[in-house]
Amino acid sequence: MKQYIFLFIFFFFFEPGISQNIPFKKRKFRNQKYAFEQALFMLGKADQFYFDKHYDEALKLYVKVQVFNPNNALLNYKIGDIYIHKHMPEKALYHLKKALKLNKKIDKILYSDLIFDVRPETSIYCKIAYAYALSFEWDQALKYYKLFKTSLHRNKELKYTYSGDYIWLFAD
Repeated sequence: MKQYIFLFIFFFFFEPGISQNIPFKKRKFRNQKYAFEQALFMLGKADQFYFDKHYDEALKLYVKVQVFNPNNALLNYKIGDIYIHKHMPEKALYHLKKALKLNKKIDKILYSDLIFDVRPETSIYCKIAYAYALSFEWDQALKYYKLFKTSLHRNKELKYTYSGDYIWLFAD
């Protein structure tokens, strides 16, 4: 009986196999101090390239950083966004869906980060819908577009910036 209780507690509290978002915080990587500092430096350089729209250079650095920490939602979001800009929807979908799986509230992170503009197309649901549209998977694209429209009601800032006319792929 004790074995069953232990197994229940283990699976209930630790949920093995379910990914968690791992932020780039020093306390998370205490045993890898040098590698952490290198990854943080590369992440800063990659962010500069990303926000300057130099996507090829940013992608090279982000991929190196991802080897160090593959379970960071924001990093996966940025990599997915770059793949959208490079018209590689399959890779974009992999990273965007992983970002969403790691942190269901990633849109809040994006909109609270002062670097990102608060625009509807920044939403992860909108990005996933667009990636599916690039893949000509219209049913999935429409599904995520509807999730995006639903998410507008939960975000006041975003709700007032959405005009509905920039998404030409979908009918309301």
